[in-house]
Amino acid sequence: MTMTRVILIVLIFLQAGYVVGNHSVVIPELSRPDILVVRYDRIYILEKTAIYIYSLDGFKLLKKFGRAGEGPREFKTNVMGAPMTLSFHRGDMVVNSLNKLSYFSPGGDFIKEVKNPLDVILSLIGDKYVGMGPAPDQDNRYLISFRLFGSDFKQEKILHRTDLNVNNPRKILLPMPCFTYNPAYHDKIYVVSSATEFSIDVYNTDGIREYSIRKEYEKIPISERYQRETHEWFKHDPRFKPMYESMLKKALHFRDHFPPIRDIQVVEDTIHVITYRRKNNLWEFILIDLKGHEKKRVFIPLDTYIPFSYYPVLYSVFRGNVYTLIEDVDNEVWKLHITPLN
Repeated sequence: MTMTRVILIVLIFLQAGYVVGNHSVVIPELSRPDILVVRYDRIYILEKTAIYIYSLDGFKLLKKFGRAGEGPREFKTNVMGAPMTLSFHRGDMVVNSLNKLSYFSPGGDFIKEVKNPLDVILSLIGDKYVGMGPAPDQDNRYLISFRLFGSDFKQEKILHRTDLNVNNPRKILLPMPCFTYNPAYHDKIYVVSSATEFSIDVYNTDGIREYSIRKEYEKIPISERYQRETHEWFKHDPRFKPMYESMLKKALHFRDHFPPIRDIQVVEDTIHVITYRRKNNLWEFILIDLKGHEKKRVFIPLDTYIPFSYYPVLYSVFRGNVYTLIEDVDNEVWKLHITPLN
């Protein structure tokens, strides 16, 4: 192969958005993505009420649909900002928007919609639902909680309450506890049950805890730098800027240590754990089996840390690779990074 041909191939890869040695590709249609899921050799990205479907082979946009409204391919959002979600159940793509579940084929063809009275994030497990959202405790504090609902959407059991109180604007405790957006896997429910310990509780479809995963994990202290950067974020973010001086400046409180678990995804018979441990712009990623035995630790690229968000981290695991969406601020584009885990 001539040197000219080598240079030409490199230029083609760069123009296509690939970064040599980092394996990333530009996704030009995105502005502010909310959820990333990789399944069935496709990439699914939720942005506000729009759903993008890309091919995993070539990263071509196959379909875009969805808008605000009440029709079969339209979605309503919570005025307080509670997120829509996108997940898969028994081969169907399920979009959870305000008061309805919309079912689509993996290719984006509409199948049906199911109305529901709950303003929570729902995941399906068998014919039941796991709901994540605010629920009152005995002191009438509305804590983000995980609850089990029957097929009729009636609550059967509270599985776990986090310490995030959403009806007390005078105290916001950071960093936020872990919210697992798709806690159901093979008729089991996986819930991060502590903001201070490495703890994952595993429930069956009746809401009975079958076992817990506990690991020793070195605590990471909250730094003054993190506190300063968090205040700066609230001070300048358009949603919180008007309230910062009058309320949020005094309302922000910090834990002594970062929670041991930032996020988890349970796929391919493995629990994938993101922690707060970093190496520059890379984040620790721990792979453990379904009983808690550690397989591997690697570091993966993730987008800028957001101190307060109800949306999940922009990553997805599929067939031994972890896919992450990261904003290239200098070039004002979003890139999909692919990191092999093998």
